[in-house]
Amino acid sequence: MDRKQIVKRMEDHFKVKAKYLYLPTYAYEITTDDETYTISKEGKIVTAAGLEMKLEEVLNKAVTEPFEETIETTALKTLAVDETKENLGFKIDISLEGHSGRTLRNLINMIYSKQDLIKKSIGLIDNIVEDDLVADINIAKAETIQEFKLDIKPLETNIEIDDESITFNLPQTPKDEGVAIQLFNLIDAKSKNQKHVVFNAKPTDNEKYTFRTWLLRLGMIGDEYKEARKVLLKNLSGNAAFRQGGK
Repeated sequence: MDRKQIVKRMEDHFKVKAKYLYLPTYAYEITTDDETYTISKEGKIVTAAGLEMKLEEVLNKAVTEPFEETIETTALKTLAVDETKENLGFKIDISLEGHSGRTLRNLINMIYSKQDLIKKSIGLIDNIVEDDLVADINIAKAETIQEFKLDIKPLETNIEIDDESITFNLPQTPKDEGVAIQLFNLIDAKSKNQKHVVFNAKPTDNEKYTFRTWLLRLGMIGDEYKEARKVLLKNLSGNAAFRQGGK
């Protein structure tokens, strides 16, 4: 289990949000009613008193007695395997041609700023980019691709970068892979033309209108993208035509 999974398990168990501590430790901190845990870059869990603990100890997991295999439990296992197969993830490759450290930062910031709507629109559950990645690259402000590579190297991310492309390893497979690729390609093209992109995610009370407006700014205009817009707006709430939700 990697650190990201450890943090997620602890967040879900304690019903709290982990705090990222930034450079130089790259650690996460989780504060509960009676303890503060630090999860190091290597995935070690340490209490405020300096005691190292295993995840199972933190979660107070009791060892359960073996149980007899039944038809019902076998069926549940089979269902779990099938669901896992459906959620093996999906890779989206974007060429580095025309990019610099600044434009790659724009790309990440654009995705992050609309991440909740992107996830909902293409059917993802987990994040595409994490808070720590966005925070660190906006502190470092790389100007070259090589600098950008060095900035993200110490981090645990869903992103891979080589000499030719940057790859987003989506946590789940999009409901419509072709539409997801179209969306990322347009975000990529827009990121190259922007001088600076703010990475703050703004809340919205009309998801369809907010996302449709953003899609149009990306260039998803006309009959060529009619079906893609329909797919992307389908799972969002609100009214695409009216800002205030009118009819």
